[in-house]
Amino acid sequence: MHRRGVPAFSAGGDRRQPQRIDADIGVLAQTAVIKGPCSLHGSQVRALDIRSGAAVILATLVAEGTSEISGVGLVDRGYDGIDIKLAALGARIQRVA
Repeated sequence: MHRRGVPAFSAGGDRRQPQRIDADIGVLAQTAVIKGPCSLHGSQVRALDIRSGAAVILATLVAEGTSEISGVGLVDRGYDGIDIKLAALGARIQRVA
């Protein structure tokens, strides 16, 4: 899937994902601490699970440039047709093979 924007964060996953899009996110115990405002920039990122993948998709919609998100099959399990629904709301989103 191509998305305008940025990736999300999973406390159990790769903590470098947010830095790939210039997000200022840290972890304190089991809480994500997000400092803003900041500009998000497109990058190649991946969905680490259903919820973080959905957050990545939403973040990419506000980021500057284009992002390519891998692992979106995880998101499909929890959010059926999310790309179609977001496109219907005006999102510039495209699923690619």
